[in-house]
Amino acid sequence: MVRGGRCSDNLIVYIQAIRRVTKLTADTKASVESLLGLDKWDWERTSHIEITDQNLCANCKLKPCLKVCPARVYTKEGAKIAFNYEACLELRACYIACHEYGNGAIKWRYPAGGKGISYRFG
Repeated sequence: MVRGGRCSDNLIVYIQAIRRVTKLTADTKASVESLLGLDKWDWERTSHIEITDQNLCANCKLKPCLKVCPARVYTKEGAKIAFNYEACLELRACYIACHEYGNGAIKWRYPAGGKGISYRFG
């Protein structure tokens, strides 16, 4: 994890959101999807995520990107990995998992200033 950078900040926000989801779910039976509905996305025209080589994904045994993303941005479509960058929560967990436990096929950058997700906790 990057210390002092945006990755750490996003992870802290995510952990706080999970704690809030857990409390709200226990108290009011709110779903994760309804709580994610409180957040605001402003998408770029181009993706901030790129799969550099689908062959690396096809040969990846663990496919950690499918497991670590809480927004389920990545899906397996046949032998290929597809993604929906518009749903990204910007945690960068996919990139870290891919490079640590996969074949390093994901290229990831933060969206341009003002774009991406804005967390609103209601």
